[in-house]
Amino acid sequence: MKRLVVIYCLMLMAIIFTACAPPPALVKLQPPDYAPKFNVVSGKLSKDLGIKGALLAPQGEIKILTVPQPQMGMGLFSMIQPATSKTQMKSESQRFPSQMNSNLLKSIEAIALQKGYNVVSAYDSIEVMAYEDKKKIDLLIIPEIQLQEEGNIVPAVETPKSMSMVTIQKGKINYTGQYKVTGQLIFQIIEPLTREKLFIKSVPYSTNPVDIDVIVEFDKPDQIAPASSIAYQAQQTAITNARNQALENAYEKLIELVKTYLPGEEEAVNLAKQAKELKTIKRY
Repeated sequence: MKRLVVIYCLMLMAIIFTACAPPPALVKLQPPDYAPKFNVVSGKLSKDLGIKGALLAPQGEIKILTVPQPQMGMGLFSMIQPATSKTQMKSESQRFPSQMNSNLLKSIEAIALQKGYNVVSAYDSIEVMAYEDKKKIDLLIIPEIQLQEEGNIVPAVETPKSMSMVTIQKGKINYTGQYKVTGQLIFQIIEPLTREKLFIKSVPYSTNPVDIDVIVEFDKPDQIAPASSIAYQAQQTAITNARNQALENAYEKLIELVKTYLPGEEEAVNLAKQAKELKTIKRY
């Protein structure tokens, strides 16, 4: 009788312990929530070179990587094991974030002013420029930017090694990887009336990689499915944070490239001279 009571008490304790076990927990998310800052460069006309310039809004796109949601199979083991060692990521083309695009245009205008260009206007495209604007503007600055996200996300699940499903009591789901942005800045300066290219420069660049590390822990077999869901959602958040961090870094690098490669005084004056000559031979 006493033996049955002891067994009953042990069973009751096991049930209570299992019921009180904590739910699946997100124990690590890297990088943390990150809002990108696209700081505007300030500047004014330092020395008027007698050049009337205009800008086109930055052209181009960014190709982002998307990670599909993992498909759950039948049975416990297929739910916690990834189908492949590396998640297949797809590339989708998107426009730049509006704040990044707007601030980049303002910053390029400020840099042009600092170098002596009298920037009179900015346009979304050359097609919206009026004929009179094309006649009075010497140089049209066209920044084209191509960005491509690169990276990998490797999902892995660690559980105690056992042939019996019942004994899998604890484990963790771990998504790791890196993200970075590569691309090139293509700088063109044209005479807007004839659309003749006077200057072109293509510069490749790459941002620093951003680590992604997501860990979700569980300690009961029936927590594996919700743990997988938490891990996937946290993974998406980590990718967004890494993207934001990489885009901010890309923006800063683009600003430095514009400062370096936008033609300075001597070259800019020579380009404006060529532009004026082109206008005189334009047949109307």
